[in-house]
Amino acid sequence: MSEPLKPTSVPVKAPEISTAGAVEPGRANDQPRFRAYTGVSAYLPAEEETYQPISGWATAGLVLSLFSIFCWMDSPPLFSARAWWLPGLVVSAWAWRKIAQAPHTLAGDTLARLGVAFSLINGLGAITAQEVTYWVVRTEALRFAQEILDYVHLRKERELFLATLEPESRRYKEPPADRDRLIRYFESQSRMGNPVLGFESSPLGQVMLKYAPHRQNWEFRGITGYEVLTDVSRPGYRFRLLYRVRSDMEEKDGEPPVFDVELSLVCQRLSDTRSRWKTRREWFLENSPSSVRLASVP
Repeated sequence: MSEPLKPTSVPVKAPEISTAGAVEPGRANDQPRFRAYTGVSAYLPAEEETYQPISGWATAGLVLSLFSIFCWMDSPPLFSARAWWLPGLVVSAWAWRKIAQAPHTLAGDTLARLGVAFSLINGLGAITAQEVTYWVVRTEALRFAQEILDYVHLRKERELFLATLEPESRRYKEPPADRDRLIRYFESQSRMGNPVLGFESSPLGQVMLKYAPHRQNWEFRGITGYEVLTDVSRPGYRFRLLYRVRSDMEEKDGEPPVFDVELSLVCQRLSDTRSRWKTRREWFLENSPSSVRLASVP
């Protein structure tokens, strides 16, 4: 007969209890943490935000950058138009640098960037427009000077005289082509003497019609002046061109005289009759401001 089996005692290990998320004794549970089974926190306490004052330099730079719009004006007050964009650019760039050097301390980097951008757009844009305008008007001035020399060479006295009149003076009625009729025409139109005879007797008219009536006598020496005319009623541009003119007429000593002639060419911006938003440029030769002097030839 077999012996009965005796029960054997098997040690049982107690389950481990996770203490994750448990509250330590004596610690206040004012900020509870709830954890999912993945161990990722489902709730984190919000970070404390600190107040960042706006940089006064950034605000000042943005305000100064607004004045850069004056760069588009022909003649703004105080100083040159091309300098109005520099204060806003310098102050805004300085503020941007200071804010970058002190993070989480100052605010206003957006204002500083706007000031830099606004100053650059107006400053560089206005300078580019002014330079392009200068070269376009300069080309027109040289072309108009060549037309005047063509009138001199071809003995077109009527066209040469009309080139000395302002555009408004020759706009409404075409003067006659014959010289005698032209003189009578302006005698009835002018109260300050006959402008045709005045031009012919002037030093410039004497050189063009008498002393040097050929294109080859005129040697271009360069541009001596450029000016933007800011008169509201007559805006435009003025160029001064210098020519060395050798006369065909010999003096008593046998040497022909040599002149330095400075032509004053004016471009007026006039409103277009077909469109109120468009303007056109018309040129004329200023007789009185143009100068004629004997050249010192070695």
